[in-house]
Amino acid sequence: MKCDLFRRMEPRRHDRIPECSAVLAFIASTAGCDLPTAQRTFHYLRNKGHLVFLNRGRIWQGAEHVPFESEDDRRMRLAGEMADLRRQVRESLAKVKHMQAVLSQVVEQHNALAKIVYDQKG
Repeated sequence: MKCDLFRRMEPRRHDRIPECSAVLAFIASTAGCDLPTAQRTFHYLRNKGHLVFLNRGRIWQGAEHVPFESEDDRRMRLAGEMADLRRQVRESLAKVKHMQAVLSQVVEQHNALAKIVYDQKG
């Protein structure tokens, strides 16, 4: 069986009644078989992990399905990711500056303690 044909299957609705299942109809038309064979094929593909269940209402899709993304959608997604990265960089820089301030305070306290110890010895 050519499982690769189904690993990229777009999301389709499955119904317990074989005649109402878009998944079984797709398998039957792609494999050129009847509904009982398509049902057995569906269970095989599901058990082997070639098809995955989505949590929104009896929807199944291929394990390697990549949704179509228009150019505008891609630009918007990338713009959102860039905004998230910029925010993370700003937060990281703020943390670094805070740690530099803490480190300079520790150095000042160390120097003050060293001076006290030196003065007591001398």
